[in-house]
Amino acid sequence: MKVLQIHSRYREYGGEERVVETDTALLREAGHEVLTHEVPNPSGGVSAAASLAASSWNLRQAGKVRKLIEDWQPDVVHIHNTWFSLSPSVPRAVSRAGLPLVQTIHNYRPTCVNAKLFRDGQPCYDCLGSRLPWKGVRLGCYRESRVLSAAVVSFDAVQRLSGTWEASDLITVQSERHRELLERGGLDAPTEVLPWTTRDPGPRRAAPSASNEVLFLGRLEPEIKGIERLVRAWNIAHASGALGNLHLTLVGTGDLLGTPALEGDSIRAVGWMDQEALDRLMLSSRALLFPSTWEETFGLVAIEGFAAGLPVLGSDLGGIRDTVGRIDPDCLVATGPGDEEAWIRALGMLRDDGWVDRKGADARMAFEDEFGPEVGTRRLLAAYGRAAARRAERIGDL
Repeated sequence: MKVLQIHSRYREYGGEERVVETDTALLREAGHEVLTHEVPNPSGGVSAAASLAASSWNLRQAGKVRKLIEDWQPDVVHIHNTWFSLSPSVPRAVSRAGLPLVQTIHNYRPTCVNAKLFRDGQPCYDCLGSRLPWKGVRLGCYRESRVLSAAVVSFDAVQRLSGTWEASDLITVQSERHRELLERGGLDAPTEVLPWTTRDPGPRRAAPSASNEVLFLGRLEPEIKGIERLVRAWNIAHASGALGNLHLTLVGTGDLLGTPALEGDSIRAVGWMDQEALDRLMLSSRALLFPSTWEETFGLVAIEGFAAGLPVLGSDLGGIRDTVGRIDPDCLVATGPGDEEAWIRALGMLRDDGWVDRKGADARMAFEDEFGPEVGTRRLLAAYGRAAARRAERIGDL
């Protein structure tokens, strides 16, 4: 099978880019051909302004995709992101070429100006009841700019009017909660849940209980990843003696790195790590913490913890419920008022060696059964097969 993947890269490398890379690797390892057409979103200046101006309907990019299709003759096209350098013109061009088209919605862009359903330090659902997120324009929810927020809404309006989603043979989302929130926001198109997968870091040499190191992996940024709240809860729990000799390691970069917000007697922030070093750390640690404060569409970090045989404690929000919650509801930490106290209580469970080892084993089993490379490849190929069958039906109905 020949698969053309299309993606507009964000300025900062993130989960969507990792998914595109993982899918590419899985397909190639299974013997399929993959061509990835990626367009970076400009970082600023004249090029960014020009791309933003063309974001509603970029004829130049549509022409490039048509030429790729003519020259390479793929069997299926998988679009991951068109904001903002590609535009809704691209899925329309693919559909007109008569090829099976899969589109993955990775965020909440169709119903939220900033794509995260998050504002003023907490989840925000104010625009879910409207056809388009006009309130987000008034509030300047995209980069604190009403002008840029208006450009986002224009993009969303063109998507709806041009039949972007109707052009697809299959639309995939990451979790049931992700689908629920998109539907509440007005997405009127059939969707299927296609969970992400991740690589296998290999076997552990010792049970999680043999380690006293607890991990946080992610961007060290204010508010959205919940790191400040987690550090406060950890310091309180540690000072009370509830954590014994456990210590917390923070892996990642961001504005909070090197600031007092991440300090504590049993906390160290190590910055960025390459994949090999990170694998060694995860395979020798005790647990993973996932304290996000927004409605994560899935929770890739969680299944990376599962792959390493780590119990994961995560916020009871978004797609985290579909990943962490399937191991044990007790692994979900309540959010909202009093959530810092909820984290203090949850952290205390990490002292129990037996509980840690049982949940680590359950996590690894979930990875092998649902999120490993082999099952991920089968799931992806099955999705492409369904898209091809639906395209054939649509052509037959003409």
